[in-house]
Amino acid sequence: MSRKILVLVLSIAFLGSFATAQAATEGPMRVNANVLNVRSGPGGNYAVLTTITRNQVYPAIGWSGSYLKLQIGARTGWAHGLYLVPTTTPLFRVTASALNARSGAGSQYRVLARLGSGTQIAVRGSNGPWRNFNYEGGSAWVHSGYLASVNSSSGSSSTPAPSRATSRAGFIQLASSGTGFYSYGQAYKRWGTPRLIYAIERTGRSWSSVRKTRFGVGNISLQNGGYMAPHSSHQRGVDVDIIPQRTDATENGVTIYQGAYSRYYTQVLIDRFRAQISTRVILFNDSGVRGVQYWSGHHNHFHASVY
Repeated sequence: MSRKILVLVLSIAFLGSFATAQAATEGPMRVNANVLNVRSGPGGNYAVLTTITRNQVYPAIGWSGSYLKLQIGARTGWAHGLYLVPTTTPLFRVTASALNARSGAGSQYRVLARLGSGTQIAVRGSNGPWRNFNYEGGSAWVHSGYLASVNSSSGSSSTPAPSRATSRAGFIQLASSGTGFYSYGQAYKRWGTPRLIYAIERTGRSWSSVRKTRFGVGNISLQNGGYMAPHSSHQRGVDVDIIPQRTDATENGVTIYQGAYSRYYTQVLIDRFRAQISTRVILFNDSGVRGVQYWSGHHNHFHASVY
């Protein structure tokens, strides 16, 4: 096999695994096995921390190969993605520095663990102000006064505004323009998870304090996900293309090879975006920008894939 053919085969294989990993790691995951081992690392050779059972739901917060990193309570663990499927169970994050997770819906019940600030839980039921979630193979309760929706920009619990249409896949559509941003892609390719869309909007508001120039947003996903030519990703509503910034403060496109390209402002934009949402990877071909990875074709935009 020639070197060129070998490189092509490896590139295609990597694209396939990248798309598969993205498709498997969007938000809350439901267990699709009678008993599933949760391990200390992403592989079958790591120690078993605990087991989780069919139809329980846990937030996926990372991935490595075929394994997903799950928040199973106060700690995290790894489970094989083959036995986890996406679900629409709402996710919340802890806003207190330490929140007691109890065995029942009340302060008189035993404390099972203390959840740190930012810990994600998938809420599956309620009893008055108390919320129930799956915890290390069982269940636990926390007070809702110390929870915020992961879609919230203000830190308080929120749901998508009623005026925003939601697709069958649970996606909402990014507007053609808003504070600090504009969309240069086609409208039917601007659908994404509420977490991503709200993060773009929050980034726009943050960016408006940096420059008068808006940043341009391209492809996200189709209304109900699925393959969108010519991308190997952009299938699960968790990917977005954004064009780099220019030195002349105009909203025209630019490549990293042009004199009008601003590495400084592009770095600031990426940092502002990251401050609004956790990212799996940002693909961009300027090696002088921190926290990005090279990927062919990403010289005129950066591709962000989020959790």
